[in-house]
Amino acid sequence: MRKLGLIGCGPESIVPYYLGVVQGVRARVGGGMFVPGMTIECLSCLDATHRADEAYLSELTDRLAAGVDCLVAAGCTVAALGCDAGHIVFDELQGRSPIPLVSMVDAMREELIRRGVRRPILLGTAAAMRGAYLKVPLVKAGLQVMVPGEGDRAWLGGVIADELEQGVVHDETVERLARLVADGAEHGADAVVAACAGLAPLVDRATLGLPVIDTFQVHVDALVDAMLDE
Repeated sequence: MRKLGLIGCGPESIVPYYLGVVQGVRARVGGGMFVPGMTIECLSCLDATHRADEAYLSELTDRLAAGVDCLVAAGCTVAALGCDAGHIVFDELQGRSPIPLVSMVDAMREELIRRGVRRPILLGTAAAMRGAYLKVPLVKAGLQVMVPGEGDRAWLGGVIADELEQGVVHDETVERLARLVADGAEHGADAVVAACAGLAPLVDRATLGLPVIDTFQVHVDALVDAMLDE
C-alpha cells in the first residue's frame, strides 16, 4: 500500500480528509482497526482566493513544492492537495513533484461525466468560482458550468474563510445558500458541485433542490484508489 502525503490548509478540511481516507481504506481492506500510512503537511492556500498575479502564483508553487518535498522525505509515495485553492497551480506543482499527485479537479470531472451531469453550478472559494482552473477542464469535457454572480461569489468566499474555516455555520448562511441554488435551478442547473472541503457542514444543513456532488468525497475516493493501486 502506498503512503499518502496530504497538504491541507486548516482543520476544517484536514480532519475530514484524514478520517475519510482512513475509513475508505478500512472499508476496502476489511480492517476494522487498520490505520494506513499518512503524513500531513499544513500549509495555507486560502490567500489564493484573493490573489492570482504571476509573482504570487510562482511563490505559491514554491511553497507547495517545498511541502511536497517534506512529504517525500517522510516516505510518502503519492500525495494530494486537500484544498481546492491550491489546485490553481496544480499542473506546475505536478511538474516539479517527484511523486504522483492526485488531482481533485480530474476526479471531479470524471465523476460529473459518470453521473451524466450537464449544467452544474460551481460553488467554492472565490478563486474557484472566478478562475479557470476548475471550470476549463469541465468545459472541455462538454459541460456548461454555471457560477454565482459577483456579489454571491464574494459572499460565499467570505463565508468559507471567515465562518466555515472557524467551525461556524449561521442560519442565515444556510438560508442564503438555499436561495442561491434555487436560483441556479431556475436557470437550468442540474447539479451542485461543492468544490471545497470546508463547504460540507453548510451543504449538509441546507435543503437544496438539486443533487450535490461533494468533491471532497470524490477526491477522498480517488486517494484511496491511489493508495491501494500498487
